[in-house]
Amino acid sequence: MAIGGSLWIQWKEYDMKIVFVSNYLNGHQTEFCQDMYKKENIEFTFLQTQQMDEERIKLGWKLDTAEYNYFKEYAAMSDIDIEDLFETADVIILGDSKIDILKYSLKKNVLILFYRERLFKEKRIFSRLRFIKFWYEYVFRYRKYETAVLCASAYASADFSKIKAFNNRKFKWGYFPQFIEYDINKLMNKKQNNAIAKILWVGRLIDWKCCVDVVELAKRLKEDNIEFRLNIVGTGVLEKEIGEYIKKLNLNDCVVLEGSCPQTQVRTYMEQSNILVITSNHKEGWGAVVNEAMNSGCTVIGSHAVGSVPFLIEHEKNGLIYKCRDIDDLYTCVRKCLDNPDFVEEMGYNAYFTIKNIWNADNASNKLIQLIKYLNKQEKALKSEKGPCSVASFLDDFWFGEIR
Repeated sequence: MAIGGSLWIQWKEYDMKIVFVSNYLNGHQTEFCQDMYKKENIEFTFLQTQQMDEERIKLGWKLDTAEYNYFKEYAAMSDIDIEDLFETADVIILGDSKIDILKYSLKKNVLILFYRERLFKEKRIFSRLRFIKFWYEYVFRYRKYETAVLCASAYASADFSKIKAFNNRKFKWGYFPQFIEYDINKLMNKKQNNAIAKILWVGRLIDWKCCVDVVELAKRLKEDNIEFRLNIVGTGVLEKEIGEYIKKLNLNDCVVLEGSCPQTQVRTYMEQSNILVITSNHKEGWGAVVNEAMNSGCTVIGSHAVGSVPFLIEHEKNGLIYKCRDIDDLYTCVRKCLDNPDFVEEMGYNAYFTIKNIWNADNASNKLIQLIKYLNKQEKALKSEKGPCSVASFLDDFWFGEIR
């Protein structure tokens, strides 16, 4: 019996069935999913619950899911197979999905990990009605199960604290685009040899991305006779308006609207650029361009409101953070970089190694397994002190002044 019991415990510790439920598979998840799928003694499934929207497809997000052995589509599965998938799962990672997993007979000891950006994107005003709605959704309905939240935004922890959810069970998470291994010295030398500073902005040209702020930045730089080139990559409903504004300010000689580009071309722009600016407001749940630009050795100057910025960037160590919509603050950060090429190079190196060593899919998948064992009381201590699966502290929208 002792031998049998010991073997059973070992099986429970190392054999694990994990189901990741989300709306659709995209390039910000595939490396993480592949790393999970390749792990020994882990049975990993990604369950897609809906079709990708047309806007994302036009942006080139659609994948050939036949390439991924871990992929299953909810609509293509039989009821029996779906029931078996959920009823045998040890861990369910619950992303953005419209299906109700509670209608299935889950294991009593199943661990449910919510994968969430912030709750209050649209309106940050907290109300009793919203408290009741979210408390019911995240606390009451799942009260019979062990739960925790993977915070794919630095502001998610504060939002969940406001609804009294996941006490001491909120952990840093995010999105993990493809990591590219560079000869970093060669890459940084190439950037240093740019005849003029290259600044990059990438995103959809929509209101809350605040692209107009980077155009205002360009206006200030030109007025001060600073040589630079700003490439704006992306398309959207404000494209015509932004183009006309650039022309009105007489910036066509230094600001270029590149339109929509394939992801490989976006990476090429990043490899060539010294600085990437992300100007979004609080509606930017994560902002994967930050990961990609840091991976490409860019010095990222990020709005403090962007979900990924407080997790990935340490101010003036591997990038810079400015107060959202404060053009003076943005200008100060950019000028510091343009006036100090060695500083920019140091930030670029540090940014690259932040992604290489910490914020990548391989490290995230390893840390997640450790976190699961910790939450299941198979390990006494949480091993992650920084990066993915470390504790996500309370960070509200007004924290920014504390770093200055």
